[in-house]
Amino acid sequence: MERSGRFVWSTLVLGLAMLIAGVGGLPMASSPAAAASAANGTVEPAKARLKVIKAEPVFTQPSNKSKKIATLTPGKYVQVTGSTHYYLQVQLKNGQTGYISPSAVKLVTAAKKSFRVTQNSPVFDVPNQWGKKVGAVRMGRYVNVTGIALNYVRVQLRDGTKGFIPITALQ
Repeated sequence: MERSGRFVWSTLVLGLAMLIAGVGGLPMASSPAAAASAANGTVEPAKARLKVIKAEPVFTQPSNKSKKIATLTPGKYVQVTGSTHYYLQVQLKNGQTGYISPSAVKLVTAAKKSFRVTQNSPVFDVPNQWGKKVGAVRMGRYVNVTGIALNYVRVQLRDGTKGFIPITALQ
C-alpha cells in the first residue's frame, strides 16, 4: 500500500481483526500503568467471542482457589470481556462475570498477512500486557502476522522470534 494510505492500513487491520475474532467493537489499547497492578487482579479490556475447546471450570475470581460458578462446554462459544495475567474474564449467558483458563478456548485465529508497524512496540510471549518481553518491533518495519488473539496479533519476526504485539501498533 502507499505511504499516504495510513487510514487504509488502520481500517484494514481493524477490519481483519474484527472479522477473524467475530467482534463488533474496536480493540482497546493496553495501559502501561495496568502492568504494575496486575498482581491485584487488574483486567485488560478485550472483546471476543471464542470457541470452547475444553470442559473447564469458570471461577468467580482470577484464581483456581475461588468459587466455581459454571463449567464450559466444548463446541460452545464464550464471550471474553478482558484478560488478567493468567486468566480470561468472561461474561456468561446469565450475566455473571467469571474467569477461565486461556487453554479452555481457541484463543488465536490463524491469519497470514504482512503489515507495516506504525509505532514501536514490545513483542510479548502471550497476548496480554503481562507477558514476558521476547523482542521488539520498530515503527516503519514490516511484520508477518500469523494470527489474531483478543487485542493482539501473533507475529513472526525475521529472526524467527514468535510473539504478540498490540493490534494498535499496526494502526
